[in-house]
Amino acid sequence: MNKTTAFCEQHNIKTTLKKRWYEKILSFLYTRRMKKYHKDLTILQYNYERLENEIKKAIEYYTTHEVPKIAPYTHERFEIEMPEIDFSDIHIALEQIYDSLEFVNKSIIWKEMFKLTSTVLYNARKDFILDAIAKIPNNKNVVVIKSSYIPKENTESAFKKQCIELANNPSSNWLSIRCVFCAEWIAFCPSQSTDKQIEEIIKSWHGEPAKSNISYL
Repeated sequence: MNKTTAFCEQHNIKTTLKKRWYEKILSFLYTRRMKKYHKDLTILQYNYERLENEIKKAIEYYTTHEVPKIAPYTHERFEIEMPEIDFSDIHIALEQIYDSLEFVNKSIIWKEMFKLTSTVLYNARKDFILDAIAKIPNNKNVVVIKSSYIPKENTESAFKKQCIELANNPSSNWLSIRCVFCAEWIAFCPSQSTDKQIEEIIKSWHGEPAKSNISYL
C-alpha cells in the first residue's frame, strides 16, 4: 500500500474514509468498505500508470520518428499531453482514465499524429515541385527530381535514357523510379502536363524535399 499511498498523496486523494454512524457500532462494515476502497485505489493507480506509459510511448515515438520528418518544413507540432484527471472522486477519475485509454488504444491519437505528418509532407512536396516547375529554363523541357534514394545502377541508367528521350520528344507521360509503391525519382514535362497530372505526380512522389535535388533537360 506504500506505493498507492504515495500516489494518493501526489494527487491529493484521501486514503481513509470517514466512518458512518452505523460503522462506529458495526466496525466490520467499515473494515469491509475500507478494503473495497483500497482495492479501488489500487485499480485507479494501476490504470493511471498504464495511461502514463501509453502517453509516454506516443510522445517518445513522435519525438524520435515523426518530428524529424517535418522539422525542416514547419514549426507546427502535434500536441500529446497527459489528460487532466479529476481525482476528487475516484470513480469519476477511473472513468476518465478508461476513456483516455480507449482513445489511445483505438489508435486515434496515432492516426491524428500521422495525419499531421502526412499533411505537412504533402504540402512541402507540393511547394517543392511547383517551385521546380516555376523555375524551369525556357530552353528546357523536362523537370527531373531525385530524392536521396539510391536505385540500382541499371535502373538509374535506364531512367536517364528515358529522361533524355522525354526531353527530345516532350509528352504528358511522366517517369519514375519507385521504392515499393512510392515514386522516389521523377521526371515530367510541365508544358505537356495538365493540372490533374501535376497533382498525380505530387501525390505519387514520396521523396524528402530537403534531401532532394532538381535538374532540367
